[in-house]
Amino acid sequence: MPDFMQGLAKGIDKSKKYVEAAVSDVADAMTLTMQSGLNVDMSGQGAPAGDYGAMMNGGARATVINNYNNDNSRTVNQTNNSPKSLSRLEIYRMTRNALNV
Repeated sequence: MPDFMQGLAKGIDKSKKYVEAAVSDVADAMTLTMQSGLNVDMSGQGAPAGDYGAMMNGGARATVINNYNNDNSRTVNQTNNSPKSLSRLEIYRMTRNALNV
């Protein structure tokens, strides 16, 4: 296994210039997209107090929509592989311990 790890490390080291070029290209594309897609007037002129949506592209017609996902639900699946059935107390303890992780 050490030979595999050494070979992997050498391969990564030899190919790092390709990875650096690819990451640089992605970063440049993201920068261009952000520059062309985001046109914000930071002067705030013509915007009523507290109406920051009016500073976006559409002037006073712009709408700001805030979508918040406040889903705090949890799904817990327990599997009992014991040869005997568990008591309610044992199931409660296992559930409590699983949720305290």
